[in-house]
Amino acid sequence: MFKFILLILLIFFIILINCCKIDSDCGNSPYTQCKIKSSIVEGIGNVDYFHYKNNIEIDKENQRLLFTMKYDDEEIEQRIISIPITGMKDPKKDVICHATLYPMGHNKIKGLINYIPKSKSMVIATVKTGITFNSGGFEKDTFYLPKLLTVNNTYSSVGFSGEKFVFSEDENTQYSCVYGGGVYKSDFGNPKSFESKERLFFGNDLYGGCAALRLCEKQLIKSGNNNNNNNNNNKHQLLYILYVKNKKHEIYHNSIHIGNLSNIQPGGETLIKNLPLLYSDEENGIGHFEYSEMDDQLYYSNGIGIFKVDLSNKKKNNNKFPISRLIYKSNSAFSFKYYKDYIYLSTNDKIIRISTINNKKSETLFTFNGNSNNNSNKIKKQSKAIISLGHCICAPGFTNNGTGKCNFCDKSTHVISKDKNTIRCIPMKIDSNPIICFHSQECSSDKTCVFNKFSKYGQCLNK
Repeated sequence: MFKFILLILLIFFIILINCCKIDSDCGNSPYTQCKIKSSIVEGIGNVDYFHYKNNIEIDKENQRLLFTMKYDDEEIEQRIISIPITGMKDPKKDVICHATLYPMGHNKIKGLINYIPKSKSMVIATVKTGITFNSGGFEKDTFYLPKLLTVNNTYSSVGFSGEKFVFSEDENTQYSCVYGGGVYKSDFGNPKSFESKERLFFGNDLYGGCAALRLCEKQLIKSGNNNNNNNNNNKHQLLYILYVKNKKHEIYHNSIHIGNLSNIQPGGETLIKNLPLLYSDEENGIGHFEYSEMDDQLYYSNGIGIFKVDLSNKKKNNNKFPISRLIYKSNSAFSFKYYKDYIYLSTNDKIIRISTINNKKSETLFTFNGNSNNNSNKIKKQSKAIISLGHCICAPGFTNNGTGKCNFCDKSTHVISKDKNTIRCIPMKIDSNPIICFHSQECSSDKTCVFNKFSKYGQCLNK
């Protein structure tokens, strides 16, 4: 026990001496910066369906967790950052910024909703300002990084309130879910294909429809190892579809259904509710879900917490559904990810992981301590020792590019801007003007940087 305490103290001491308090602690200031206060970007979702709320993505190849956050001293931009999957051990090296998200006109950025590993693409959701669920549609534009500003990589649609995208990169295919509607197939990253999308399974207001999708992981692995005809890879490919239905003006997410992509009816006329059932929880409902086919384990969240279901026991019990087991109690467990016996979850003040094979307490991997967090006084007191410690990261838009100095900005596609004490690498639009500006010299010769009285940044407009 004494040795264990010494080990914990040693780890804490190593973290302590590697933390920063000011920018100069990080080296190449102003390109490297010390960040102390931060908040997670809440993303999309509400208590009725938890999709994308405090979303985390996993880069399995590099063993890192990706999420969207905002630093308190950066009023304009948001960041997509990553940390090691085991947590932050060296605050000067472990936090990597993958993208800086700047404002885009009338679109409010809601953060990362998908990480696509092979192409290392990131799917970013934005919301038209002033449009809400209550106004008849949650209108979103979805952009693919790194080509964030390329129109050909943009989807704009109304009614996509669920976890709408899953991808099969090997087949250049995207599967999409219209909330309360059908499931569709189109070409990956091609909005023209999306406009003429092929319906696979049917749903509508009367019969209920799709709320979220998952693509069969077992078949994805087989596809990746098979260099033969891609059409053969599609055999027995499965989609798992969370079904939503309206009943007496209330929304229910109670069941997950299995769609076989090798057995599509002409016109996609098969109702989602008539597809084979993977699992159902009629009493508590299902919000976010993750299904591991390798070991036949299902995990899902609702207003009670996160549940685990061992579906391998279904065959032993004459095809009766096994009883679910609560593995994490919380009324704010929104979206999460399952990977190698751990649940990865973001709360409002930290990122944690929970073992699915024992009853260990949750491990804290990263702590948020920004002023915008709605933490209780108790949490603030517990975090008091952490708040004064920071981590190092590149200035907005800059990257290491292998040098470790955080001073790389591609000037063929970006503009370097210095405003007050902040230096930024800002992407340019197709017209070669930055998407935001602070000084007129950042704009082309026929334009000037114009601010409105409510904005902390300007737009390059005609003189």
